[in-house]
Order: sequence, then structure tokens, then C-alpha cells
Amino acid sequence: MNILALDTSSRHCSVCLQRESHQFIRRDDASVSHSRHLLALIQQSLDEAELCLEQLDAIAIVKGPGSFTGLRIGIAVTQGLAFAHQIPVIAVSSLAVVAAHSQQLFAQQALAVDAVLATMDARMSELYCSWYDVRSSVPQIIGREWVLKPSELHRVGELHYQEASGFLINTPVGSGPQSASTLESPTLLIVGEGLCYGDQLSLPFSDWMSSTDDLSVIAPDASHVLPLAECALAERQSIEAEQLIPSYLRDNVTS
Repeated sequence: MNILALDTSSRHCSVCLQRESHQFIRRDDASVSHSRHLLALIQQSLDEAELCLEQLDAIAIVKGPGSFTGLRIGIAVTQGLAFAHQIPVIAVSSLAVVAAHSQQLFAQQALAVDAVLATMDARMSELYCSWYDVRSSVPQIIGREWVLKPSELHRVGELHYQEASGFLINTPVGSGPQSASTLESPTLLIVGEGLCYGDQLSLPFSDWMSSTDDLSVIAPDASHVLPLAECALAERQSIEAEQLIPSYLRDNVTS
């Protein structure tokens, strides 16, 4: 399966092209306008993979939340390419990508985690966040996505905690030890940029902090979009280019 994954939701622009079992990754970490580099990164990936756009099965794009300007650039490029070459589109939440990235780290470190509160810097002294069940191969959202101030994270987190605990206990995954009958006390962790506000968190949030530094630097990246895109394609969740819209979570522009 040939999938082109794009992320322009944060300060860094990334492209990941999957050709069958091989991945070709390009990133720009210069924190400058994505409009200057995105098309070049796409072309470099295609050249390295020896593919043309017509050979793509889908283009996966991070739809937000995130940088307003970055999201508009990524969506405009995706729509242009998809329209011109009749390519299906997969829209992925940036918070889901954060959760997917955390899953990879958990696997590498042999950590058993049931759900994560995925967080991102929303600027203007706010955070984006949402709970995700990470027991399956791809994260599954619990409840909804939020934008709020760090001082409100505990209050909203209480609600999220109740939703997450109830969801996990009542939603079995397979027949293993984490099934509905045995999962009475889910293991929860905060991941992403919200960890930088750890000193402001009280119980039970302080119990969800990890000493693993890697979890605090998790951010959206195109390479972690691919598992989500493959699952969406398998479940026939692709959309037409004209259906693609950004997810801002709020109306006031931050960047």
C-alpha cells in the first residue's frame, strides 16, 4: 500500500511516504513557514521511493488541532494534489497522532498503559487534550477533544478520568488480562506538551505523570500518521478532497 502522510500542525513540517513495507521520511525543523518546504519534501520523498502521485492509494493529512496557518497550508496542498490526481484522503487528528506516538514508546519500553491523555500546546497559554484508549493497535478516542488553560486541566481531567475509566472497564479488548472483567483500575498517563505543567497538577493528575522524559516531547509527526491511515483505509473511512476541513477547536487565530 502506498500512502503519503503529511503533518503541518506544529512548528515542524514532516512528510512520510510508505511504499509497501518501506518508509521514506522527510522533516523540516527550521520552524519557518511550511509553505516554503512542504512541496519540496513531498517531491524528495516521491523521488527516493521511485513513485509518482498517480501510484498513491491515499494521502493522509493531520487535520488539527494545531497551528492555524500550518493546518491551512497542509490541507490546501492535500486538496490540490488529491483533486489533480484523484487520490482518496484520510483526515487524522493531531491528538490521535500524539497518542499513536506514545504507543510506540510504550512498546519499546515494555510499559503496560491502558489510556493516555494526549496533550498539545495550543499557545495563548492553553492546551489541546483528549483521552485515548491505547490498548489496541491504533488509539481510540474517549469522549471529545478539548482546548483549555492549564489551570483547568485538573477540573476537566476529572471528567476525562471518569469517562476513560468507565470506557476502559466496559470496553473489552480481546480476551486477555485487560478484558472488561479484569480491568478494574486502568493505568493512565499524560503524554505530550501538557507535561510541562506538571507542577500545577494535583491528585489524581500527579499520579498520571511519568518519569520518562520521552513522553514530554511527543508531538505530531507524519511517521506516526501511517498506522492511523492504514486502519482508516481498511475500514473505508477515506473522504473526497472537498470534504476535508481543518479542526481548530476554537475560532480565534493563534498562528
